[in-house]
Amino acid sequence: ENAPLAVQIANAVPRHPSQLYAAVLEGFLLFAVLMWIHARHRRPGLTGAWFLVLYGLGRFIGEFWREPDRGQPVFFGWMSKGQLYTLPMLVGGVILLMWVLRRPARPELYAAPPAPAPAIPPAAAPACPPTARPAPRSAIRSSHPRPGPPPARDRQVSGSASS
Repeated sequence: ENAPLAVQIANAVPRHPSQLYAAVLEGFLLFAVLMWIHARHRRPGLTGAWFLVLYGLGRFIGEFWREPDRGQPVFFGWMSKGQLYTLPMLVGGVILLMWVLRRPARPELYAAPPAPAPAIPPAAAPACPPTARPAPRSAIRSSHPRPGPPPARDRQVSGSASS
């Protein structure tokens, strides 16, 4: 309440900018630490486990500066409902972290993909033979019948059939 960052609006009780604290603890700082951790490990699940632990810690710490909602109980005389809801995430993160650290590292899962083949420069590309003049359309034979009615020689004339 009397910290230098507390802000007093009108005659209200001074308040901390808890949204800014959350943005720093649960946003920027968490992202920077997770990127540092992720770049240096080779264990599946480790980044996720650290996310649960660090986000839970940031949220738990940030709740100390947040005013609890009116009518909401305070647990153990000091813990807000938000802090109580954060505890299962913290515990789950610690359990996941212990499980991941007991498993062997899997560096093959984090291997860089193979480099693409170099492009052939235009000067080194094989020259294409000059193309011949295309054949006239009448010289092209198609294996597919032409659409439309069959030619006249194939048509049966009705009534002229002999029996």
